[in-house]
Amino acid sequence: MDVTYALDLDAPAIGFRRLSSNRFLNLQANRWLVTERAVADFLPVVPRTTRIADWVRTYLDLADRVRDQEHDLEAAFFARGAEFFMQPGNPLKAPTRRRFVSSLRRCFALEPELIPFEGGFLPAYELLAPGAAEPPASTWVVFGGFDSYIEETFPVLAAVAQRGRRVIAFEGPGQGGALEADAASGPTGGRRLAMRADWAAPLSAVLDHFDVDEATVVGMSLGGGLVMHAAASEPRARRVVAFDVLDDFLEVLVSQSLPPALARGAGRALSRLEPLITHAPTSALNRVLADRARHSPMAWWGMWQGMHVTGAQSPAEFLRAAAAFSTAGVSPRVAGDVLLMQGAEDEFVPHHQMIRQAERLTAARSVTTRTFTRAESAASHCQTGNTGLMARTILAWEEGL
Repeated sequence: MDVTYALDLDAPAIGFRRLSSNRFLNLQANRWLVTERAVADFLPVVPRTTRIADWVRTYLDLADRVRDQEHDLEAAFFARGAEFFMQPGNPLKAPTRRRFVSSLRRCFALEPELIPFEGGFLPAYELLAPGAAEPPASTWVVFGGFDSYIEETFPVLAAVAQRGRRVIAFEGPGQGGALEADAASGPTGGRRLAMRADWAAPLSAVLDHFDVDEATVVGMSLGGGLVMHAAASEPRARRVVAFDVLDDFLEVLVSQSLPPALARGAGRALSRLEPLITHAPTSALNRVLADRARHSPMAWWGMWQGMHVTGAQSPAEFLRAAAAFSTAGVSPRVAGDVLLMQGAEDEFVPHHQMIRQAERLTAARSVTTRTFTRAESAASHCQTGNTGLMARTILAWEEGL
């Protein structure tokens, strides 16, 4: 592993800026700013519209320009910014994804191990500090959620490895190379693996492959819910980290995908959400969702992304499938030490989900909660703007157990 581009965990935060009046676009714009150089490159060209085509064009142009300046890390993340907004049928999406993944592999001198799983494969990377004098203090096993590529985490995970951890980062069903089964992840020919709530099986496959006896298991975004599904059935998950906490995926989607009046009427309880989604006529629900997508970039993106990762044939089918990702039935079986983290101004996850998750972890050895604030530049989803603080928080929690 090459640590040239590893994040400096003690450096001042990149920060979280108001780059768009739309909260969804603003979050994504901040998400790809991985260095101060990236900030300086992006600020003069920030799109002033909410038209997705304008954002894609800006990111592609910027990726080409900074690549020509040999700013490889920044160019890769700007390419990822463009690819993020491209729908699956866009002919530029696959080559732009390959460009991002291959660039990050070159920057960090990493290649994936392809773990066979149910006719497909799970891409996994092992990050170890080069020339470390001491054995790792612990093993972290890390995965993302609804839209991430695991290569996005290389800068911060390389820094964690430098702090004396063995880091295994993988993509499970519905994520990155496991979903795409493409040349960016390795040999083609594997089956595309769709997103699922049963996360114990892929986690167990990764732990077996790398001969891991016990681990700190870290789930990001939707992974904050998936990690509970995994830890409930996999005893090697001794320490469990969820950031941001996401205990009810359907609630998150309803809050973003339905018109505000309907979302408010559904309330917090899944007992009221499921009938609303289950019993509404499919054609009517699809019309409501399509209308919402016309008025909300977040709903527009979320509907086709959800269909893509789950294999659903319609927005309504995807929304109905999301109920399976609730952690209500599995959280009481999690037995390890648990760290729950959230941003005080998360763009997706309602604030009460962390409280509810903590209350359901009745068998956990310990439960620690942490809410990050705007003053820390970490109040947004997954602490975008200050991932160094996020990593330091997990390290300190682990060391204090």
